[in-house]
Amino acid sequence: MLHDTINGLKYLTELFSHDVNIVAFATEYFGELKDENNNSFEETPEYLEIKEHLGGVVYIRKMDSLQTPAVEKMKKAKLTPEETKLDERFKLLEKSRINTVMNNTYMMMDQIFDIPIPPKTSKTNTKKEEKTTA
Repeated sequence: MLHDTINGLKYLTELFSHDVNIVAFATEYFGELKDENNNSFEETPEYLEIKEHLGGVVYIRKMDSLQTPAVEKMKKAKLTPEETKLDERFKLLEKSRINTVMNNTYMMMDQIFDIPIPPKTSKTNTKKEEKTTA
């Protein structure tokens, strides 16, 4: 699968102008992304040839044993992550696991597109900040 992915990316970089921001989604769903020389995706000679034409790479890491069935159930039901939130067939933990997978993916995409990630605040920090600003 690694070579198919890289060949597809190479084709896309040749097909489109260099003004197009191509983002590769590298998934470990079928296993590690290594070639026969144990090079990672970003170490392969083919990737290095096209690297300058890519806007970034989003890695979809292999999910843990609890996330995989939840995402599989979502795919089998042909629903989006947002639709699962309202679907009665999905239990709270399944919804939470799908949400975790999607949030991790969105955070990687935000980094590629230079979207600032807001700092996390807890309820106690918010109350302290309100007291100091008052």
